[in-house]
Amino acid sequence: FGHYNKSTYGYVWTVRSGQGPFVPGAATLVSPSGTITTTTPTYTWNAVSNSTWYQLWVNDSTGNKIKDWYTASETGCGSGTGTCSVTPSKALANGSGTWWIQTWNTAGYGPWSSRLSYFESMKGSPLGESP
Repeated sequence: FGHYNKSTYGYVWTVRSGQGPFVPGAATLVSPSGTITTTTPTYTWNAVSNSTWYQLWVNDSTGNKIKDWYTASETGCGSGTGTCSVTPSKALANGSGTWWIQTWNTAGYGPWSSRLSYFESMKGSPLGESP
C-alpha cells in the first residue's frame, strides 16, 4: 500500500496509511477449555474489529465435528468489539478435543487462532460412559 513519488531528491517510496480494507487478524479464544461437562458447549472468543465472518472448527475424539461459518452479527459481535459466542447443536463425543476460529472479511481470510483444548467428561450422567 504505497507508491513512488518524484521529489527533489529522486523517487521516494510513500506509504499510504488508513487505506483498506485489510484482512482481519487472529481471534483470541476464551472458552471452552479444560474439563467441560456438556456435549454442546458455548464457544466464546474476543471480537476482531474488522472481521465480518468467523469459522468455528472443532475436532472431538472422533475427528472433525464442526466447521461452520457465522456472521459477526450472528455471534453477537457485529460492532467489532466485545466477545463473540455460538452454541452449535452438534453434540461432541466424550474425550479430548480442540477448537479454532478463522476470521474473514472482503479483503480475505485472516489467520487461524491458536488452538484451545478441552476434555468432555459426561461421567455420572445418564448420557455419559459408565464409571
